[in-house]
Amino acid sequence: MASLEFLSDGLIFFDKNILYLDILRMTISTFLATIFLQSGLDKILNWNSELDWMSKQFENTPLASSLQIGLFVVTILEILGGGLSALGILWILFRDGHSVGLLGAMFCSFSLCILMFGQRISKNYEGAASLVPYFILSSLGFYFYTL
Repeated sequence: MASLEFLSDGLIFFDKNILYLDILRMTISTFLATIFLQSGLDKILNWNSELDWMSKQFENTPLASSLQIGLFVVTILEILGGGLSALGILWILFRDGHSVGLLGAMFCSFSLCILMFGQRISKNYEGAASLVPYFILSSLGFYFYTL
């Protein structure tokens, strides 16, 4: 018996049937986990420099007085999104479920909406535009987990 066999709707890898749709879900979750865990952990490890950067970015905006709360919320959403995306991969492989990956993509999408709001308020249109591909990918992940 071969350790890898290709089927019309998926593949068999060491006696585990994995749908191609699940492989797509796992690749999106891998990308989201990498991006959001790194970003969230970077915020935790470099809290003061992140807060200093945000203070300059938002100094003339209505958000200037609530930067610590905003940074905390975004950090929590990024860690949740990235962590649940990583767990979503394991859930597909070992539990045959999609709910954890769906939650991961959802939290990633929420954090990107908050980041987009901040970029637009601070009139950092380049920064806002750079978030669009990530939002599209997290939204696609959200969609593919619902199929």
